[in-house]
Amino acid sequence: MYGGHTYHACTMVNSHLPWCATTANYNTDGRWSYCPDTLLGGNSEESCTFPFSYKGKEYTACTMVDKKRPWCATTSNYEADHKWRYCGTAALGGSSDSSPCVFPFIYKGKTHHSCTAVDDRMGRPWCATTPNYDKDHLWRFCFSEAYGGNSNGQRCTFPFIYKKQLFYTCTNAGDKMGHFWCATTHNYDRHKLWSYCPDTILGGNAPGKSCAFPFLYNKQVHYTCTSDGESSEKLWCSTTRNYDVDKKWTYCSTPVYDRPSHDKPCVFPFIYNNFKFHTCTNLAEASGKFWCSSTDSYDRDHQWSYCPA
Repeated sequence: MYGGHTYHACTMVNSHLPWCATTANYNTDGRWSYCPDTLLGGNSEESCTFPFSYKGKEYTACTMVDKKRPWCATTSNYEADHKWRYCGTAALGGSSDSSPCVFPFIYKGKTHHSCTAVDDRMGRPWCATTPNYDKDHLWRFCFSEAYGGNSNGQRCTFPFIYKKQLFYTCTNAGDKMGHFWCATTHNYDRHKLWSYCPDTILGGNAPGKSCAFPFLYNKQVHYTCTSDGESSEKLWCSTTRNYDVDKKWTYCSTPVYDRPSHDKPCVFPFIYNNFKFHTCTNLAEASGKFWCSSTDSYDRDHQWSYCPA
């Protein structure tokens, strides 16, 4: 039950995405969830297949072409197989279709450097797709997980190499639509595997730019991402060598994990697999947790710790 009405299926009332209550009475319990893909329709219950071909065009993410809701093919060739389904929680919403988030953006006179849930009755993060929502009123919901690409939404790996440059955060380099993406292995140049990034890990005033290490902030040199000066305690980095002069920055795309399981502090930079790292990495870590060497050479000493949250 919701708002005095009894529902026997998912609904889009007061939401841009299909949802359902997870108890018999939403009015009293307030518990809810977005509906899984299998409840949303289509003629297939298989997972989305990316990329897929539709009317001669290749798609690396869900699309709204010819339908009112985001959908995907469940085989690589829709024309041949005609198998499809609606997309679930990764679906788009808002007033600007699939345009990428723009950071920073202005909403009600306030500047936002990342996704916000302000004024969404269900607490869902959203972003403007132009620098000024107050003027243009263009927006969409933020993706909270990696999606699409040619790795079927596999988790991002940081740092990664793209065109011989090391990236510590998502980038929109090379994407014609300006969407942010990441490699899903440590070396895109070699493996060519990637996903679109969750919007919730983006932000700053120079998103998509690579961190510049070391960088100067408040006359102090930083060799890795820092939370200094950030009220939310999120990690960030300068995208130029001198933040004090240029004021250009982005949030670091580093998930928050548990406290270290070892007592030894990180040492930066450190050598791993003959490569120099200036920040934590999740390479070769089955759980996806970020780690660091506790000496200047992991290759030599094999001493390490999980990175602090």
